Amino acid sequence: MAVREDFSNFKYYQALPPQVYDQGTMPVGGVIEGPDIDTQGYESVTFCIEAGDCDVSLATSLVVIRMQHTCASALGLGPSTYADVSMDDVLAIPSCEDCSSGAALTSGIILAFSVSGTSVADFESQVWQFAYKGKERYVRLVAESHGTADLGSTYIGAVAVLGRPANWPVTEYA
Repeated sequence: MAVREDFSNFKYYQALPPQVYDQGTMPVGGVIEGPDIDTQGYESVTFCIEAGDCDVSLATSLVVIRMQHTCASALGLGPSTYADVSMDDVLAIPSCEDCSSGAALTSGIILAFSVSGTSVADFESQVWQFAYKGKERYVRLVAESHGTADLGSTYIGAVAVLGRPANWPVTEYA
């Protein structure tokens, strides 16, 4: 029985808009960048990624989610150039080995949907949690599609949860 609330201790951001990621929604370059998540004033950030229907039909088709980070710009006016997060700066539930469907998880890739190595159906209706434990101020998620003209489609949405605020309550009660 829940007797405590954490509503006022967390800040929530949409990290990737919930939609079908396919060749119809992905831009020509095959990349959708999530918004900048400013972690200033918080000690933790966790990304919750949910996958719905997956239809990646060709072994050459691949949809990946990449985590990136950066510091503030030299003028302090926002993020500078993003770089891929090292896997040493990521905690995952389930472990990242369970998130790859046979694809190598390197260069910031935290989740990969493909048909090589496992059934894509294993990824449907799943939720993954990835904590960023690096030291940079800004983080974001990036969705990328790779492969042939038939990139398949994957329904994905992601939320960033910032916790352990320096000042709280974060959320005021309505």
